[in-house]
Amino acid sequence: LLFILFFVPEKHFQRKMNKFLLAFAILALASADKFSNAFGNLDKKTLETNVWVIFAAGSKGYSNYRHQSDICHGYQVAHGLGIPDERIIMFMYDDIAYNSQNPNKGKIFNDNDGKSPDVYQGVPHDYTGSQATANNFLKIIRGEDMTGIGSGKTLKSTTNDHVFIFFDDHGGSDIICFPDGRYVHSAELESALNAMHDKGLYGKLVFYVEACYSGSMFYKIKIPANAYIATAAPIDQSSYAFKYDSRAGTYVADVFSWLWIDDVENYKDTETLQAQFDYLKTNMDTYSLPCQYGDLSIAQNYNMDTWWKPSVLANKGVKRNETDFRDMIPAWMVPLESARRRYMEAPTEANRLPREGEEDRQRRRHHGRRDLRQVCHQALHRHQGQRPRQLRLHQRGRVRHHLHQHPC
Repeated sequence: LLFILFFVPEKHFQRKMNKFLLAFAILALASADKFSNAFGNLDKKTLETNVWVIFAAGSKGYSNYRHQSDICHGYQVAHGLGIPDERIIMFMYDDIAYNSQNPNKGKIFNDNDGKSPDVYQGVPHDYTGSQATANNFLKIIRGEDMTGIGSGKTLKSTTNDHVFIFFDDHGGSDIICFPDGRYVHSAELESALNAMHDKGLYGKLVFYVEACYSGSMFYKIKIPANAYIATAAPIDQSSYAFKYDSRAGTYVADVFSWLWIDDVENYKDTETLQAQFDYLKTNMDTYSLPCQYGDLSIAQNYNMDTWWKPSVLANKGVKRNETDFRDMIPAWMVPLESARRRYMEAPTEANRLPREGEEDRQRRRHHGRRDLRQVCHQALHRHQGQRPRQLRLHQRGRVRHHLHQHPC
């Protein structure tokens, strides 16, 4: 099963998200000695040699911490299930772990509970920095030769193999974004997916996309046979971020991504993948409606009890503390909301001075506004290296604020 993770989003979830096909496909492939399902009868040896996974984060910049955090967490789960690193391809800019703004140098966390492990440790650095481009991503999923680029890993699967794709980043109408500033349009992705099918690079393909407007990438394209796709948002809505970490000073997870990964680690019940998706939809549609495309029989015909083996993960069945899902915000608000929270948690000296009169109040008010403008200005300009457009948000006298961000 090939996993390509793209990390392209208030309501309390009554139980863990039991909705994601990919997550459980990984569990199945890595943990079952033998099972019968939509993928056919595969013994343990086949599972260990016929599964391919690709995790891809398409952003850069500290405010996008959550995208790389999500895919690193996904890697830890896939690796822990026994899928060998030679068939796990990691695609990320890799500018978070050692970022000057990161208080935990060399570490990345996908939760704000203070208890979760570092998800960056041991992660392969297959395609990072200038190698994490839109063109390279398309070449990898088409199985083209990558000799001399990054680790050189590329998709070498066959019709006997199973592919899972998970992409996590920003998106817009008919586009998903990459660190090099180039977009992949829906027509390009359509061509690449059909090339995978024509080349016989998979038996079953599962593709999850975490991004704003992610449904727009698939709703009008020709999806190849034996491919199932789930998106975090429909054609015209934002995806959602959550889990603001005061120490990190930003949001460390996306809702769609974090829930399916956490579900793999903690789920112990039995239900079809379609039932899992239905539960996800029920709990997310107030904010962002997840969508399905392609061969829905893949989701409808999977039953997880044929895949599950409790000893696969040591922490299986251990539920985390209750999460406050009211903390969810649209992905496009992350830079501004993070700046606001940092300011409120660490007010300036001017705001901490005792109030001694109207003149002092005016002075503090002036300095407070000035400092807030500076914080927001810096945060907004650091948001995502690629700058497809510039919006003037505020102009008063000689003070101007501009926002560089993705179309979402």
